[in-house]
Amino acid sequence: MILSVGGEGFGFLEYNSDMPKDFYSDINLQKGFDKKIVEKAYKFAKKAHLGQKRKSGDPYITHPVAVARILLELGMSSSVVAAAFLHDVVEDSEVKIDEIEKKFGQDIAYLVKGVTGLTKVDFSTYSSNSDLEEAHIQAKNENMRALFMAMAEDVRVVMIKLADRLHNMRTIKALSKKDQQRIAHETLNIFSPLALRLGMGEVKGMLEDLAFPIAYPEEYKKLKKEANRRYKAADRYTLRVKRIIADELKKSGVKAEIEGRAKHIYSLYKKITRTEIDWDFDKIYDLVAIRIITENEEDCYKVLGIIHGKYRPLPNYVRDYIAAPKPNGYRSIHTTVFGPEGKMVEIQIRTRKMHEEAEYGVASHLHYTLGKSAGKSDKQAEKGFFADQKQTDFLRRIKEWQASIGSTDEFLEGLRLEFLDDRIYVFSPGGDIFDLPVGATPVDFAYEIHSNVGDSCTGAKVNGRIVPLETELKTRDVVEIITGKNSFPKRGWLDFVKTSKAKQHIRSYLRKFDYEKNKEEGRIIVEKEFELLGYNLTDISEANIKEALSEGSSFKSIADLFAAVGEGLVTRRQAVKILLGKPFIVEPMKKASKRPKKALKYDFSGMKINIAPCCNPKKGDMVIGYVTRGKGLSIHKDDCSNLKHLEKQRLFNYNPWLSTDQFPIKVEVIIAKDRIGLVRDITAVIAKFEVNIEEIGYHHKPGSVENRLIFAVTLSDMSECDELLREIAKIENVIATKRLN
Repeated sequence: MILSVGGEGFGFLEYNSDMPKDFYSDINLQKGFDKKIVEKAYKFAKKAHLGQKRKSGDPYITHPVAVARILLELGMSSSVVAAAFLHDVVEDSEVKIDEIEKKFGQDIAYLVKGVTGLTKVDFSTYSSNSDLEEAHIQAKNENMRALFMAMAEDVRVVMIKLADRLHNMRTIKALSKKDQQRIAHETLNIFSPLALRLGMGEVKGMLEDLAFPIAYPEEYKKLKKEANRRYKAADRYTLRVKRIIADELKKSGVKAEIEGRAKHIYSLYKKITRTEIDWDFDKIYDLVAIRIITENEEDCYKVLGIIHGKYRPLPNYVRDYIAAPKPNGYRSIHTTVFGPEGKMVEIQIRTRKMHEEAEYGVASHLHYTLGKSAGKSDKQAEKGFFADQKQTDFLRRIKEWQASIGSTDEFLEGLRLEFLDDRIYVFSPGGDIFDLPVGATPVDFAYEIHSNVGDSCTGAKVNGRIVPLETELKTRDVVEIITGKNSFPKRGWLDFVKTSKAKQHIRSYLRKFDYEKNKEEGRIIVEKEFELLGYNLTDISEANIKEALSEGSSFKSIADLFAAVGEGLVTRRQAVKILLGKPFIVEPMKKASKRPKKALKYDFSGMKINIAPCCNPKKGDMVIGYVTRGKGLSIHKDDCSNLKHLEKQRLFNYNPWLSTDQFPIKVEVIIAKDRIGLVRDITAVIAKFEVNIEEIGYHHKPGSVENRLIFAVTLSDMSECDELLREIAKIENVIATKRLN
């Protein structure tokens, strides 16, 4: 398969009722490819988009034609190519999905519906402090979750969407600068990792190289200027090495193709901006890699022996991904050798089939499956492909998360870590390879092996040395887990593990074995809450408790309720409401302008404190605290007119407000990209508030759009917190600010 790299990828200048000119040119169609359904889809789409124009001024039909051609080049089935012609019809015309199903069948309609759903997703980064925006974000997150689940059901939907995004990136110059920036960042953060997880290295590289100069224009210019000179020198050296290797293979009678492949510019950017390299080009030895493509697997190992016989390999840099493929199916042998003049050269050795798999991933596997299934329909052949466990492993994991994770936020965090973020590849002592998110620890590795190994983990060795369990692993690490019969998961592991699998098993264990502890802690919490509200838990009979539990909850016993409170799954207020079976009552304040003689006591530790904008109380004012529903404690002046409209049982005297104590808080500042003087500008704003800065932390992941600065400060007046955040948010390059505690 050869994927076109420029513009439309082929010439369509004439549009009539027939298929576009040259649509099938240079393509070897698989047996069973249904041209009739594809041509029918084209004619239907052309009619539906009649009169519509793209931003460039071209007829709109040029876009679905280009997307269909990309999928044709990838070897996709006729049903996928037909769906590509139709993928924008429902969104941009009066045609309904029912009509698509009636004319083209259930399978094609299913694909069109899936892509239409993805078109509606806003992949932008959300950041806002308003309640309205938070609700809007939550709705979008729920939509994102549902759509990723739909993708997990059928990977062909993702294939169409990737082809759609690839063509949009090729024609992006017709859009406004703002839209170009948004789409480029989406491409780097969502679609490029998506292609990588599908094993489509070539598509990933093309998307990144198209998006990089738009998303990061200054960085691109800086890198391109230096890289061009280096690429030319690397090309000359690579040509010399290729000739030497070709002569050695010819002498040995091994047939193979030898090519040099320059590193994609965005991959180079991510590598050269790593902390340990820091723009030092002399530390980059794989600007141009040599790729040797053999006729069979046996020849791969022969070539490796010939190369190592000629050049000394770099220790620990030989990786056999043929014997132990990467989790996404990637197979190849990698070696780095000291070539002529002692310069390091990276060499990859693979068969033709392995090469296509590496470049086109799932597309290549599906293409191969359809080729072997002559006589079967596309749907039958694809059904056989999707039964292959290896090719859909990560999509199946999304389903597993859906079944085990209730919170949408937790689901999306797991999705980001395990799906969209950068990955590392580590090895067991036996040579098995494991795919983990960046930042993963030996405990994550242990749970990847088996839940029993994770549960009984007592220590770990990395590259033969004992390390702390919270050590962050790196690609190529060899990890050995030390286990003990009497060992068990520790609650503190939740502070550093990364994978959803590890978190789920640790929490499951703690729920099971901490039951008694949680039950006792929960009992104490609920009893104190009853006392606060003027009740005594012991006054409620067992019969009344049983009746209350059966009517107001799913708990079988009060012990189960206590355990849930102790674990944090049920709040103290929810427990009281379940047991009383009615709204709890607190003695109301007689007058809002006077403080009650006897202050109600309540534990506000860990609760977010908000300053009510209606009366904006200051330090030293007489205040009342109102416990909101899920938004923390809102502080009002005690003569605020809005108090009379609030629920009396949620009003409390908030004595800490009157104290002279200082308030330590942490402020997170999210920035689009770093610049000279940014930290200085932020600290200058903080200084205006006469606030003491206790600590500054900087968090950055290579390739990430966002960087994060964490400031630990001490306020003498909490009412200044929101104003401080607003002022920082006005600084150039700052995307959003928020309080962490």
